[in-house]
Amino acid sequence: MTVAEPTIKARVFDGMGEFLVAYKLALPPLLKAAGISPAALTDLNMPLSLTAVAEVFEMAAVNTAEPCFGIKYALAYPPGASGPFGQLILHAPTLRDAVTAFPKFAYGLISPNTFHYTEDADQVGCLEWTAPIELAAASRQLLSFMTAVSMWRLRAVAGSDWQPLYCELMHRALPCHDLAATVFGNNIRYDRPSVKVAFDKISLGRRAKAHDARLYEALIMASEADMTGVAGPGDIVTRVRRKIHGNLSEGTPELDVIAAKLHMQARALQWQLSQAGTSFERVLSDTRRMIAQSMLVSSDLPLTDVAHALGFSDASSFNRASKAWFNMSPSAYRAQARKADPKPPMEPPSRAGQEPGDD
Repeated sequence: MTVAEPTIKARVFDGMGEFLVAYKLALPPLLKAAGISPAALTDLNMPLSLTAVAEVFEMAAVNTAEPCFGIKYALAYPPGASGPFGQLILHAPTLRDAVTAFPKFAYGLISPNTFHYTEDADQVGCLEWTAPIELAAASRQLLSFMTAVSMWRLRAVAGSDWQPLYCELMHRALPCHDLAATVFGNNIRYDRPSVKVAFDKISLGRRAKAHDARLYEALIMASEADMTGVAGPGDIVTRVRRKIHGNLSEGTPELDVIAAKLHMQARALQWQLSQAGTSFERVLSDTRRMIAQSMLVSSDLPLTDVAHALGFSDASSFNRASKAWFNMSPSAYRAQARKADPKPPMEPPSRAGQEPGDD
């Protein structure tokens, strides 16, 4: 069974090697421990496994003893490191232009692009995104990095005094409360099912102090070109998983409901899944398992809330599923997973930044 794996461009590491020098820590051993060849960073457009990148961020947090590593690295991340898409955000004429660019052009950096932007009748805007459900690793550091980079770039357009109405984060609370408030605003909400940043009507109309219309048009074209060849919605299994994910809050999704959302007949969907070597029931179970892994490790949500988010009618159903997936209860899995901090073999401090074997 082939499933599209979420990816992120190697640009995410542009500057991390230099950032880790202050901690006398080298980046290459972290990359190798996550299964990434350090040579991959010679091409910043190289798509890397999002799961492997998340593992690097978690290992970096452990080995630097920085529980807020993702945010601190984001503040040191070079302004142009995220490529044409990042430059497009920085040079947007208004804050509204900046936030509406995320769903259009983020494929140039991360695939799948899970960004959505909406405005209600009062013109209150909401930029929302989620970690792909295929992300099979603890992701608090990577998600906080991505959100912090986005917020910092948006402030470059709106002004340093701009504050969102609220910022919701998918992971449990960070210990650096003051730093988090500086980056995400004073109204932070943790343990949410998605990342959300809300904008008031006046803020959306804020204009960048230095805007070059011709440069902005050139960056739009560059961002469009940067998405050439990027994978679209994915294979049938991936598409079914994402539809299931979007409907779990309403209870256990039925085959015919998901098929209709994919504009297919139920029998046709069953046949396509069988050709992919799986079934609807297997995809449903796997989807719940992946979401459960992420929520149990990254959030402090009560188990009853996790069960509800997975579409289970009661906690006992969730408990039975957890024992089938992990051979243990949800609470036991959460405790075990949080003890398993990844700690790769590190080089001596005096050799920080040096490749193994470079004497």
